[in-house]
Amino acid sequence: MLDISIRSEKVSDIATINEIIRRAFNNEAEVKLVNDLRDSGALTFSLVAEHTKTKALLGHLSFSLVTIHNNHSKKNWQALGLAPVSVLPAYQKQGIGSALINFWFKEYADNFYNAVVLLGDPNYYQRFGFVRAVDFGLTWSGGEFPDAFQVKEIKTGFLQKVSGVVYYHKAFDHF
Repeated sequence: MLDISIRSEKVSDIATINEIIRRAFNNEAEVKLVNDLRDSGALTFSLVAEHTKTKALLGHLSFSLVTIHNNHSKKNWQALGLAPVSVLPAYQKQGIGSALINFWFKEYADNFYNAVVLLGDPNYYQRFGFVRAVDFGLTWSGGEFPDAFQVKEIKTGFLQKVSGVVYYHKAFDHF
């Protein structure tokens, strides 16, 4: 893997972050998502991977709060949603995305956060401890994706006491 450092985004990084996301996904939807989250104050974490020598930004990841609502008990819980993880195409499959995710779990995951959910490739995300959310009674309000919608518990015992529908911030509504 390249020699990178990981840090929180700066305002001066936003244009480059937009370009990383645009090139990683080859569209504008995820760029709009991250900017809408940022503009509404809902971007809980926004980290960048920076090449140590050149200081070029190579990757980005973001988290926002999600709400889990249980219709039967009328209870709500909060967790985090990981989306998106972006790496410039020329640097993909070199461990940058993994480094971003591992860094967040090492530095920021603590008992303040209950769990992390995401919609993604199970073959990729299981290496970080993500499992099918439906197996814990969690579904995504955006549709049925039983294998792709995943969860990782942070606060021990949280997944044993919660079930319901996961709602992302309204910025996700266009997906």
